[in-house]
Amino acid sequence: MLKNEKALWATLKRNTEHLVMWDRIENLAVPGLPDLHGVRRGQEGWVELKHAKDDQHISFEPTQIVWFTRYAARGGARAFILVAFPTNIGLYAPSAFLRPSEGSPTAKRRERLIVRPVRNPLASFALRGQWGDIVDKVFNTL
Repeated sequence: MLKNEKALWATLKRNTEHLVMWDRIENLAVPGLPDLHGVRRGQEGWVELKHAKDDQHISFEPTQIVWFTRYAARGGARAFILVAFPTNIGLYAPSAFLRPSEGSPTAKRRERLIVRPVRNPLASFALRGQWGDIVDKVFNTL
């Protein structure tokens, strides 16, 4: 079990740095910018890292929702959300959280966070291994 987002980053980096050039970005100038930018074989991708305390919900800063919405509206591709759950890792397209299937907003305000239900992963991986499969999904998906 990965105990926090920092542990997810350390594990991802250790297991994929031979495949991807990752830059971890902590940016106050562009609110909501994803945590990672990566390059592999001429393909670029953005990844937001999340740590979930349960298998049901993920919390976002409002600026993260705005960034993903604006990026997609302008034709941006290869932006993903990688979530460490207690028992596995899920890879999601931002649209899984930006356009709820019910047609009405399901976001609940909790302090400053937006909480969204978890649904429709692009892929689910065991906590050990499969890091190459995660990289393939991020950089081979359009």
